[in-house]
Amino acid sequence: ALSSAASDVYKRQVHAYASLQYDVCIDLVMMEIPKARYAIGLLKYLKSVAPGGHLIIGGYLDAWLFNFAMSYAIHYLYALGSTRRGKKIPYVIRCGTFMDDFSIGSGSIKGEQRAVKALDKWMTKNQHLQIKETTGIIKLLPIEEEKRRRNLPRPGQRGVPMLDMAGYRISRTHITIRRRVFKRARRQLIRGYRELKRDGTLRRERAQKIISYNSYIAVSYTHLRAHET
Repeated sequence: ALSSAASDVYKRQVHAYASLQYDVCIDLVMMEIPKARYAIGLLKYLKSVAPGGHLIIGGYLDAWLFNFAMSYAIHYLYALGSTRRGKKIPYVIRCGTFMDDFSIGSGSIKGEQRAVKALDKWMTKNQHLQIKETTGIIKLLPIEEEKRRRNLPRPGQRGVPMLDMAGYRISRTHITIRRRVFKRARRQLIRGYRELKRDGTLRRERAQKIISYNSYIAVSYTHLRAHET
């Protein structure tokens, strides 16, 4: 669940794989581990064969390199802030990333907007990336109000503002998964049950599909909702 200190969450997206050049990643690796000659040589070769010299969607190494580059952006975000009466007040309280999506949690909308503006300039200059807005600002409710709404009689009255990211829907007090993700997981479980009942076993492809949805159920409150229904 989201931090109680963050009252607003901003969801943004980075023009990632098709924009992040191998040159940027290679420079970062050379700065951090200059003696990794074989790894640097491999990255230079991949750069020479990659279309446009940028990262490719779907590659494990490309995903790792993007996360590696984004870690510098996150570090920069946490360093931003203002000073009031000799005390530093950070613009960003929490920052979460998943692939090319990232969310920023802040105690004020003004601080959040300043952080995004500064980050956009920093990423354009240092990583040649651009930020685009997706959801915009999500104003979270206090924990007490979320709990109060959860106890209302009608299901339609229980909704609260949530951050929709990486297949999850996240609020201060609970985490669920997107409706379409739940439907896909449920469909695979039903088909797996019928297959097991008919053949006494599961095909590997079916088992892999069911396992791929396990984390969605395990780390959210969805399994509790399933028991209730």
